Amino acid sequence: MKPFNVEIFSPNFTYIDSCQMSVFSQKDDCLFIETNEIELLNVDANTGDYIRITTNTGEICGIITKVSPEDDKTIVSYESFVSLFDLNVFFDRSLLSSNTLENCLSSVITSNFVSNSDTLQNIYGLVVFVRSSTPGALLDLDSNISNLYELFRTAFLNYGVVVRFALLPQKKQIACTITKNINKKIVIEAELPNVISKSFVIKKANETINKLIVINEANESELATYYKNTNDEVTTVDAYRISPVISDTVYISVTDTEVFIDKAYDKAFNALTSTKLDNLIKMQFLNDDGMVNPLMLNIGQEVEIIYQNMIYNTILTGFINTQKDTTLIFGAIRLELSKKIKRR
Repeated sequence: MKPFNVEIFSPNFTYIDSCQMSVFSQKDDCLFIETNEIELLNVDANTGDYIRITTNTGEICGIITKVSPEDDKTIVSYESFVSLFDLNVFFDRSLLSSNTLENCLSSVITSNFVSNSDTLQNIYGLVVFVRSSTPGALLDLDSNISNLYELFRTAFLNYGVVVRFALLPQKKQIACTITKNINKKIVIEAELPNVISKSFVIKKANETINKLIVINEANESELATYYKNTNDEVTTVDAYRISPVISDTVYISVTDTEVFIDKAYDKAFNALTSTKLDNLIKMQFLNDDGMVNPLMLNIGQEVEIIYQNMIYNTILTGFINTQKDTTLIFGAIRLELSKKIKRR
């Protein structure tokens, strides 16, 4: 088996140590911050250092969260750089109506971690690149104080916008790229012999809301009813309805500068869309599979999966990768209690 290379760098990109290993496993999930663990030969590493792993499947990077030295090895735990953004920030949600979602995310990252007047909060070497454009985004924000990582996740669930990171020590950079996956939808036939293993968890139709009544908390006579129709549109028009009707009712608060009907639609859009993510499908392939090419797929890839004469439209949201095979994870359902998504 071809060995892979592990390099350790300080937060100012000074090279610290490296080693080669032959056993590797990496889990990534765009809906949650995963902690990965790797067993290395005795290496010099500390919490807060950066790690870059180069394998036959590509490069992986992150920030070290724990180092556990043992007699003949060192166990290193690390997380994606996205973990640095799991904190509350000021996000002027009114800018979403006049700017793109990607530019708004870039602006809040830059103001907090690149050009912050509190220079100790800036992340040395962080650069932000915007590669797509989504105007008029709706994120169902109740205030201008939001968890930045939750904004990343909502941007992905609603619009397929992905925030990615790469460690470039030669340039002394952590490159943050905000982009959509624009690759053409692919088709995977789950019953072909190239599928090593598979599992399907599909949310039942009678568990998915398709009607939402939104009421102004300060004025209960002001309300609006929204439907998700068979074309997957969110509308107030009572036509092309989905049955059986699964309804919910929610309050919203409206400030003096907000319009009820606009905020109500924002709430309904977030509650009624993304039903194609109401599944958890896992499929395992060899890394050199020529039909699916699992190593070429990126988070956000749209996929049509055919299984037992049914077609499931979904999106790649995570993967488990080893040097031999890759398990692709589709959809937004997670079975672990700590990983259940609470839809707004």
